[in-house]
Amino acid sequence: MEMTEPQEEMYTSYQAQLKKGLLRKIEQDGVSTHRLEVLEAILRLRQICCDPRLLGEAFSGAKVEQLKEDLAEMMAENRKVLIYSQFTSLLSLLKKELAIYQPLYLDGSMGFAERGEQVQQFQEDPQSLIFLISLKAGGAGLNLTAADTVILFDPWWNEAVEQQAIGRAHRMGQTKKILAKRYLTPSAIEEKMLSLKQKKQSVADQLLSNSDETLNWTSEDLLHLLL
Repeated sequence: MEMTEPQEEMYTSYQAQLKKGLLRKIEQDGVSTHRLEVLEAILRLRQICCDPRLLGEAFSGAKVEQLKEDLAEMMAENRKVLIYSQFTSLLSLLKKELAIYQPLYLDGSMGFAERGEQVQQFQEDPQSLIFLISLKAGGAGLNLTAADTVILFDPWWNEAVEQQAIGRAHRMGQTKKILAKRYLTPSAIEEKMLSLKQKKQSVADQLLSNSDETLNWTSEDLLHLLL
C-alpha cells in the first residue's frame, strides 16, 4: 500500500540524508567499516514504512489506517485474527490503537505461563478476536488454530519464518480456510526486501551475519536496499 504524503516525505528526506552521509562514507572507507550504520539505516527505513510514530513523529502511516479499515470488516464477520510484526514497539502502538477490540499480546519478553494464558484465551474465548504477536515469539510449538486470518504487518528476510507464522494457524485441528495478508509498501525498502529474498538470499543472510562475507557486499547491493 502506498505511503501517506507526510510519510513519503519523511522517507525521501531520510534517503537524502543517507546519500549525503552514509553512502559517501562507504565510498571512502568500504562497507565493513560502516556495517553497523548500514544496519541502522535499513532499520530506520523499515520503521518509516511501518509507522512514522516509531521514530517520534506525530502522524500515523498508511498501514495502520489500512489495518483499522480491514479489522472493522473482519470484526463484523467475527473473524479471529493474528497480527505479526518484528517490532515490539509497533505492536505496543497497535495495542493502543486497537484498544476498542481488547487485543491479546505476545512477545519474546513474556514468561512461559503468561504466554500460555494469552494463547489459551485466544483459543477458547469467542470474544478475543485479535492477537498481536512478535514474529519470532513462541517458536514452532505455538498452536493458534482458532485463527482464520493472519496479517503480516511487515516483511522479514527469511521466508521460512513468515511461513512458520502462518503455519501456526494450520496445525492439526484447524477446519477453517486461512486468509493470509501481507502489508507491503511498494517502491520502498520493503519491496526490495522481497526482491532480495527471491534473487539474492545470500546477501540478506550476510546482512544479519557477523562473518567476513560482509566484505563482499557491492555498492549495487547497498543502493538497492537503501535508495
